Amino acid sequence: MRDRRAARQKLSALILGLGGGSKMDLKKILDEHLLWLNGEGGSRADLRDADLRGANLCGANLCGANLRGSNLCDADLRGANLCGADLSDADLRDADLCGANLCGADLRGANLCGANLRLVGVIDKRKARSGKKTAVWAALEEGKKA
Repeated sequence: MRDRRAARQKLSALILGLGGGSKMDLKKILDEHLLWLNGEGGSRADLRDADLRGANLCGANLCGANLRGSNLCDADLRGANLCGADLSDADLRDADLCGANLCGADLRGANLCGANLRLVGVIDKRKARSGKKTAVWAALEEGKKA
């Protein structure tokens, strides 16, 4: 437990080995992504195949980010905005997604075993009026791999 907490406290100094072998500062990627979201330049977060095990992304705005194939095992994603994010084939085992927004996120092939999914938002607003749930919501309720 202490190791997990220590890893989360080192977020600002976390250096990632991304898919192409390059290394980038996670904070810089998140800052650039926020600029992109606000239409102020920047660039969309591309964290494909990134090793984010145990990362503290609590409250992060990763709306529309590319997290395809990322390792997010044991990551803290409480309250994170993952609306429209590509999480396909991501490993989210034991991740804490309590209160995260997954509306429109692509979770095809994602591993959610042991993930904390309390208060996760996944209902598409267009379908909410009709009372229909998204396929993602159905998969989460069944506790299976999406």
